[in-house]
Amino acid sequence: MAIGLCLQENNLMAVISGILGAGLLVLVESAPLSASLDLLDAPQQSPVAQAIATVLVGAMIDQLPLSPEPQAVISSLFAPSFRNDYYYRIHINPASIDLGNVISQKIIQVEVWNAYFVANLLSSIDTNAGTGISFTGPQPEPTSFNALEPRIYTLAVEVAGPPLINTTYTLNFAEESPMLMVVGRRVILLFAGINWDNGVLERYSFLTDIITSWDGSEQRVKLRATPRREIEAHLQVFGLDFVRKLQNTLFGWQSRSYLIPYWPDYYVLSAELPAGSTVIPNIPTADSEFIAGGVALLFNAINHNESVQLKEVQPNQLTLDLPTQQTWPAGTKIYSAKFARIESQQTVTRPTRHMLDMQAKFIVTDNSGLTEAEGTTLYKGYPVLLDIPNEVEVLSEDLLRPLLEFDSETVNPVVDDPIGYTTIVRRMDWLLKSRKERADFRKWLYARAGRWKPFWMPSWNEDFKLQNTLAGTDTKLVVEFAFYKRFVPATPMRDALMIELFNGTRIFKDILNIDEISETEENVFIDSPVGFDIQPQEVRRISYLNLARLDSDTVEIFHETDTISRVSALIRTVVQ
Repeated sequence: MAIGLCLQENNLMAVISGILGAGLLVLVESAPLSASLDLLDAPQQSPVAQAIATVLVGAMIDQLPLSPEPQAVISSLFAPSFRNDYYYRIHINPASIDLGNVISQKIIQVEVWNAYFVANLLSSIDTNAGTGISFTGPQPEPTSFNALEPRIYTLAVEVAGPPLINTTYTLNFAEESPMLMVVGRRVILLFAGINWDNGVLERYSFLTDIITSWDGSEQRVKLRATPRREIEAHLQVFGLDFVRKLQNTLFGWQSRSYLIPYWPDYYVLSAELPAGSTVIPNIPTADSEFIAGGVALLFNAINHNESVQLKEVQPNQLTLDLPTQQTWPAGTKIYSAKFARIESQQTVTRPTRHMLDMQAKFIVTDNSGLTEAEGTTLYKGYPVLLDIPNEVEVLSEDLLRPLLEFDSETVNPVVDDPIGYTTIVRRMDWLLKSRKERADFRKWLYARAGRWKPFWMPSWNEDFKLQNTLAGTDTKLVVEFAFYKRFVPATPMRDALMIELFNGTRIFKDILNIDEISETEENVFIDSPVGFDIQPQEVRRISYLNLARLDSDTVEIFHETDTISRVSALIRTVVQ
């Protein structure tokens, strides 16, 4: 195919005459695709195909020199790209800072980048900042940023200052005025020591709505996602300087949050902790209240302490957000700490002019990190509470029968029994003898959520006494006569039992029926065999097993020491 090409630029004409031969791909013969090309001898071509190359022939006319002056104007636009996202603006990184709870000095680096391709003048920085916070750069204003120049500014926040931080910094550049926003709140440590003579009282308040049917069954609704938590402690300070500090702190900050140590939860440093440390080793955290994002308190005295923010809580150590500022010797206590506000009315006494004394009540403002645990033993889908109550205390039972009484006052009243059974409310006391027992009980309590979730609980009484051997294949217990057949069999509140052996084995069974054998014995029929023989002398007790719930949404834990605690609670039986 013969063609002519004509290129024109200004007055220059170039003419190239020639022929453009077509490029062809021609199959020469059948292609043995499986043959190895290594078998072909050069210069033999591949049997697959031969290419006939394009042929370009012709004469070129030289038209040099070309004119250096442009003779045409082409209009154009930049295509959209990341250029407009990154450039022609001022970048502040980060542009907003949430300080959270300021418990110690915070230093934060902020980058300001002039992303213009020309110099940019920073004439001033406007701010509404109060005392205790500053934002400074490497050079004072006014200052000119070079093209594409970044600079590092320093935001410094002190503990001293207004309680709430809501600050803006406006950077007035020639081209624009970007803004840095800073929010947070200052929290101070309450300057007081604890008197353990009166212990520490901890109170959890849940909220449950209960609708009771005519037959005694209940519909329970959980109304509060997390419990409210209160801590009461006997605090004291000695010395006029500390008395004055505490008085002024209470006067000026009573409506604000304090940082307080959670007194029952502390550990002791086994070795010196140098200044600048970001890890606190050898802290057993499994049964503690240390949580990631929470606060720990290194404490030697009310005038010698340091608060640290926790970045990570590991099984045997704490990782900090910022390095420690002081060196802490071995023997220093480290507490988990809580943010709390003090009660609106607080009584303070002065035994002497050098001493201040108060029974402080704190309302914890941050209940994050609460964990639940149902327990490992389940029966019919509900957990079984198997913590034996403290029988040193007097255990009491209230028998409740909701009777309907019609009294015309002219004749004897008429009484109706609508549900046909008695509800039992027991007062139970537990002694928690270790931090693990305390942590496990607290997790169980969180899972109950007050009156919301039911659980199984034995009466812990010797309600039946086994008279004869119970064979492993038998479903009949011969027990001492106890009037069960005459008064109990139709009651849904006493239709299950627990057999506890001296070796620690506990067996849960439903009661199907009762037969009176004589005036001394009864037969108790259970739903299934136990699987092994049981001798009467092997039995510690046989108790009724009741489905129950807490009778109050408020539960108190009294800490006598950092490891010994007591709990008292009312437990109400419910129908399945």
